[in-house]
Amino acid sequence: MSLWTINFQVSTNEDWRDNILLVTDLGESSEAAFDLSGSSLLMHLRQSPEAQRIDLLLSTDNGRIVIDDPSTGLISFDVAQETVEGLNPGVYFHDIVWTMADDRKVNLASGTVTVDLGVTRDDN
Repeated sequence: MSLWTINFQVSTNEDWRDNILLVTDLGESSEAAFDLSGSSLLMHLRQSPEAQRIDLLLSTDNGRIVIDDPSTGLISFDVAQETVEGLNPGVYFHDIVWTMADDRKVNLASGTVTVDLGVTRDDN
């Protein structure tokens, strides 16, 4: 079970750039950052959770997910427009799996990515 539900929206005529700060609520208006030191992140986009085909793979290994600051839990998504343009417009499902430094795996988040057809585009 995922810790959070996170939904994204992106158009085929833009870079997909988002930031997420991973923190946990300690109560009394206090938060603690997830320590991502030595970690990796993996995210698949599929047309349904059951689909065999991966429509887009994002990871810290391929640079589409970046751990900006391991001590603060800040991560970024960095997908070039040329890659987003290759997706058919529609709704995709995702989850983000965190592999900790000790190889434990946690499903951080799941949700949808809505890909909209950009209106301004080169239709030559």
